[in-house]
Amino acid sequence: MLGCQRFGNNIIRLVNHMSRRQQEPPSLESVAGLLERDTLIKTPELAVYLRTSENQLDIWASRGGGPVFIKTGNARLYDPSDVKKWLKSRRFSAAGGPLTVAEESAA
Repeated sequence: MLGCQRFGNNIIRLVNHMSRRQQEPPSLESVAGLLERDTLIKTPELAVYLRTSENQLDIWASRGGGPVFIKTGNARLYDPSDVKKWLKSRRFSAAGGPLTVAEESAA
């Protein structure tokens, strides 16, 4: 009986997870000026802004390499200043290497 209850709980968690993922994503217009806001950014909004998927943000969160985030329950929230720093660290020159100090100040 206990095994069936666990199975049922897992099914409920899976359905809840899938229903959250199937919500309508924010539009590009709704995320305009996202990094200038004073509020924390939700994962779906950041995914649209960065033109990547929520799944990619999940991968970065688990493996590293993405912007710093704040964990609240099951949600990840992003501070706009942390996202700006992360984006700045991802800038590369035309030659493919990280920007030099001179290129950084000119940009």
